[in-house]
Amino acid sequence: MKYAHIASGCTLLKVVQTSDNRAPLDEQVTPYLSKEPNIVLDMSGIQLSSILIGELVNLLSSLRSHWTPIKPKIALLNLDEQGKRVLGTTKLDKEFPICADISAAFEVFSAIK
Repeated sequence: MKYAHIASGCTLLKVVQTSDNRAPLDEQVTPYLSKEPNIVLDMSGIQLSSILIGELVNLLSSLRSHWTPIKPKIALLNLDEQGKRVLGTTKLDKEFPICADISAAFEVFSAIK
């Protein structure tokens, strides 16, 4: 997991796919939940699966529990076209904004303050 504090209130994390073709977000992201309320996940090279979607939902729930009463967000960067379609179809793109670049993620986070 690569970590970067990119702005007040925002953490950028690069999701790493393991050799068994899984990306256990809980193990990779949980250590950073208390750093900042908003997280940008760089999904380069990661294929979105039903397991990964479940992990995203659980991660967002944990993040929101930790940062009550504010409503933090998890934005996704570099999501492949299939992942974008899946999140759009399931309406989860409302919970996990898909951003073209880091400045778009900043806009998402500034809109929720």
